[in-house]
Amino acid sequence: MKVGDGEPVYEIKEVANDEESAQKTAEAKLKHIEKENLTFNFSTRGMPELFAESAIVISGFRKKIPTKWIITHVQHSLSSSGFTTSVTCSNQRDAGLVLLLQLQRDI
Repeated sequence: MKVGDGEPVYEIKEVANDEESAQKTAEAKLKHIEKENLTFNFSTRGMPELFAESAIVISGFRKKIPTKWIITHVQHSLSSSGFTTSVTCSNQRDAGLVLLLQLQRDI
């Protein structure tokens, strides 16, 4: 049973008795994981040292906000206003994911 698309791929270490329960279990797990996936966007003065897939640590926010993030997208812009950098971060490696759940088959 496969639910979702993208990377990474998560495998649920359970065996389901039928296709319906496998589907429900996989969808519930996918919802739970997606709920935990947070994004964080900011713009700043030009910072050419920031690039996608690098780690970034933030501080100074509420304790419930994660401090470690992965940069998923960076846009550097040069205009009459100056050099700026816009960044999108995720607390997970990739926003997309796939869940795999094995179906138990009677032999």
